[in-house]
Amino acid sequence: MISRFLTMVVAVLAIGVGFARGGLAETMTIGAFAKVTIPDAWNPREIERGVEAKSPDEEVYIWVESFNDDTIQTVMAEHESYFTRQGVTVTGKTKTVEATRNGLQIKILDVPAIWKGKRTVLQYAIVDAGLPSGRKLLLTEWASPDGEKTYDPDTTAILDSVVLFGR
Repeated sequence: MISRFLTMVVAVLAIGVGFARGGLAETMTIGAFAKVTIPDAWNPREIERGVEAKSPDEEVYIWVESFNDDTIQTVMAEHESYFTRQGVTVTGKTKTVEATRNGLQIKILDVPAIWKGKRTVLQYAIVDAGLPSGRKLLLTEWASPDGEKTYDPDTTAILDSVVLFGR
């Protein structure tokens, strides 16, 4: 099942929305072609290729990263290694949905998985804005099903804040 998070990724990025809502932290730049604003309570921090953040109770983790075709395998291997270390087990075949909206190629990967014996939400959205540099955006969500519902307003605000530039 494609979650609300990834449905919003498609909707927000496809129309290029870039709203900032009250109570949000500073806007962080990703790969010199995107920016995102994350709630202060999520303790966002810069990572090698972008930003990571987690909900205050750590029920939802989000990563927004820049990559190109030469680095995607490395990025995905790092994610796989991380999730394995955390005890996440993939339980089936990844479901992929592809869409084109306003010149953006979007590939959504919904990975069926369990963590601590319960279903967990593990999803990726790969966004290709057709930039001359070849840079793309990877949005990742790992959440409990309850956390995904509880923090839907926050994840919606985060996604509303994503802005791609340089197109």
